Formats: sequence, structure tokens, C-alpha cells
Amino acid sequence: MNLFDILEKNDQIQVHIIHELLDQESEIAEKTLMERQKITRFLFNTNLSQLIQRLSELDIGIQIVESRRGRTKYLALKCQADADIAQLYYSYLKESPNYRLIHDVFFQPNYTMDFLTRDLLISEPVVYRRLTCINQRLREFKIQITGTNIEGTSLQVCYFYYEFYWNSVPVEELERQLTKATVWQLVHQVEAAINVQLAHSEQLRLYLWLAVINHYPIEQPNQSLSDSILEELQDQPIINRLVARGFGRTQALFCYLFLTTQLVLTPSAQTDQLLMPSPLKKVRQTMQTVLAVGQEQYELTLDRLESTLIRNWMQTLNQLNTRFYLFSGMVFFYKRNYYQPPLTLPLSIADKRLVAHILAATQDQLGVRLTADQADNLSSIIQFCIESIKRFSPLTLKVGIYSAANYLAAQSLLTSLKDFSHLGKTVQWEVAKPDQRYDLLVTDTRAALADFHYREGYLLSGAPNLKRDARAITRLIDQGIKEVHERRPPQIEMKDLHLE
Repeated sequence: MNLFDILEKNDQIQVHIIHELLDQESEIAEKTLMERQKITRFLFNTNLSQLIQRLSELDIGIQIVESRRGRTKYLALKCQADADIAQLYYSYLKESPNYRLIHDVFFQPNYTMDFLTRDLLISEPVVYRRLTCINQRLREFKIQITGTNIEGTSLQVCYFYYEFYWNSVPVEELERQLTKATVWQLVHQVEAAINVQLAHSEQLRLYLWLAVINHYPIEQPNQSLSDSILEELQDQPIINRLVARGFGRTQALFCYLFLTTQLVLTPSAQTDQLLMPSPLKKVRQTMQTVLAVGQEQYELTLDRLESTLIRNWMQTLNQLNTRFYLFSGMVFFYKRNYYQPPLTLPLSIADKRLVAHILAATQDQLGVRLTADQADNLSSIIQFCIESIKRFSPLTLKVGIYSAANYLAAQSLLTSLKDFSHLGKTVQWEVAKPDQRYDLLVTDTRAALADFHYREGYLLSGAPNLKRDARAITRLIDQGIKEVHERRPPQIEMKDLHLE
């Protein structure tokens, strides 16, 4: 659910304007900006003036600066180091009738149509029209808002409202509102039960979840989860510890599900016990799929992986897959705001196929169909896992590229050769560094052959023959891969990775 879609039309125009300016490295002609919005000059000028006034009133360190050169007017965004764009988004959302309508039906469980019309100052037919629009966007969460109640399982309703508030209310505002001592006591009880001191941001997440499930009337677990899932979860020590500390059984279960799907936890022995192995068979199967790819494609062995790497990507994937298995939907504002791991190079064709394979297998194993946003979210993590695994694979050949011209020329050569050769799953490409060792050094100057450490060297014949060079390099790499394949490492034991 994109919260941008529930804003009023003029507010959407203003958010579009601010994002166009944010995307610019420098100023942009006002006429160009207006043409991109595909609106009349009157409508553009009206909304630009309102946006400038709003930024001034909010005083959040963001300012639109106007300038002229000749007859052309230019606009640029001036941002202070501590500028907070989330405050601007929230100012629009608070004024949105759709946002207030979603908020009202949660905080007034016994709401009536008369209450909604009076609170929102709109007629009953308008309320129903807005509900129709909202419900279209709530389908991904498998909940609907009617004229008298919220339809859907209590677990799914609570999940939606947690996502709704966490992704719309700025952290500073949450800190001002989340002040009930009784809920903070529950947060500390959870920390004691899992033996983990949470970071402050994660304490706020947990507080918000506990506040939501304590406010909304939660039903018996078998109304939200299947009998098979409940059976897999029934002996979890964390749930029993929470019950021993005064949590109701359903409340403890909901809290456990949140801990294992939402919190960003620093990998440790304590979080290992909390998150791995997953008690859910289908989630464990998805993890085995990733490891099987590592074993089959890269001959991955446990002794070659850093323990921190194992914990980081396994915990992240475990949480994400558990979330997609148990919960439906996700909330963001304007642009998807999930984590995008920085990749040193674009994925090769082979790796893209691997990501697609793992993504399809994950959905089949979990028995779910992810939304486009969820699929992008999961793909970004899978990409990071693949890039990380490849660095430790004994089948990965390291190819260094050096150009006598400059670094950018070397980077350009690297990209071109990588595209031409269509290799990737067993090859690590990088601009050559003198302190590294390479299976193959590719360079455009003979002088470099004496400056680097490598097993094989290849001197490029020049730009007009790049395709021929790529074919020759591919043959060298293929031969190197065949040699490495002769040294097959032992198989990974799944039990060593805490998946069984």
C-alpha cells in the first residue's frame, strides 16, 4: 500500500514537485518541472506556492529557492544536514480525509457512520466513496473496512495498523506519543524474556506493536493461523517465557510472531536462539533452497564463510520469509523504502536467473504469491546473499581489469567485457589492485603485467577487437573453471547451519 495514493490530488502534485527537486543534483527550469507534472500553469503555480508556504511553516530545514537567468525561472531545493522529509509527508497525511478515516475506525472500535461523518465533516455518500477507494488498497492485507467494523483476522488487522503507523508517523512524533508506562513495562519484560537489550528504535517498534495488539480486540489464535502453523509454534520457549511474565497466551504468540518477523536484531547467540532454526517447516525449506543454490552453483562450504555473514543474511532472509508466510501486504510512502543492498556490479544474466529461481521457489514453498513490492524487497536481499556467497566460493575466479588511461577507463572495460562474455556466476570482476591476487589479469598495457599478482595475464588488442578479446578471455576463464571443478569441496551439512 502506497500511502501517497490516499492523499488528495493537490497534495499529490506537491509531493511530486518536492520529489522532482530532490532527484535533481542542481536547479531545474520551472517550465520543465511543470511539463513533467502534465498540469496547467495555474494548477502548478497554485501548488508550488502552497508547497513553499508549507515548508516555511513546518521549518524542517527544507527550502525551495527560486532564481532567474534571462526569461527562464529556475527552482532548486536547499536542504540542511538535519532536514527531515518525513515531517513533510506526515503533514499531508494528517490532513488527508482518507488517512483520518483509516485512523478513526481503528481507535473507535464501535464507530458508527454518524461518528465518521461528523468527525471528517463529509457526507455519508462521500464516506462510502472513500471507503471503496481505501478498500481497494487494503486487499493486499486481506482486510476490509465496512460501515460498522473492520473485516479480517485480528492478526492481519494488527499487522496492517502497525505498518500503517510505523511508515507514516515520524520517529520523533512517535517518541512524543508512545509514553504509557504500562506499555514500556511490557517492552522491558519482552527484552528480559529474550535476553536481548534492544536498540531504542527497535524498542519503539515493539512498543507500537504492543500498543496495537493491546488496543484491538484480538481473537483466539486459531482464527488467525492454521492448525498446522499453531502446532509448529506451540513449544516455542520464548512464548512460554512471555506467558510466565504475565502475557496472555494469544498476546505472547502475537508478540513472538512480531519479534521473529519485524525487529532488526544484531546477530548474537541470543538472537540465534530466537530466530534459528525457524519452527516453521516451510520457512526452513526456503532457507535450504538458498543454501542448495550456493552448494550447487558455487560449491559453497561452511569453512569458507564468515560466521557474521552467515548470521546476517540467514537471519534477514529467515525473518523476511517468515513475514511473507504469516502476514500479507506492506506499507510505504511514495517510493519503496526497503533496504537495497549496495552491489559493486550489476547482476549478470546468470545471477538474475538464480534470483528469479529462488524467488519462484520461495513463493511455491510458502504457498503465497507476493505483491510486486514484496517481490522486489525479497529479490534485493537474495541479490545481496548471492554476491556475498560468491566472494567465498572456491569456484569463483577473480578477474582484475587494469587500464593505463585511468580508473574510469578500467571500469568501462570491466563492464564491457562482463557484458560480452555473459559469465558471472563463477567469476568475480573488479578493477585491479596491486595488493590483490588474480586468477586472470586483463590489461591494455604490457607494463602492468609486472606490477600485479596473477596466474594468467591477457593483453587487450584494442577497442575495435573487444568482442574478439572477450571470446579469448571467456576461453581462459572456462579453462580456469574446469581446473577449479576438479577440486570439489565436501558437501554442506544442513544441521551445521541450524536449519534442521
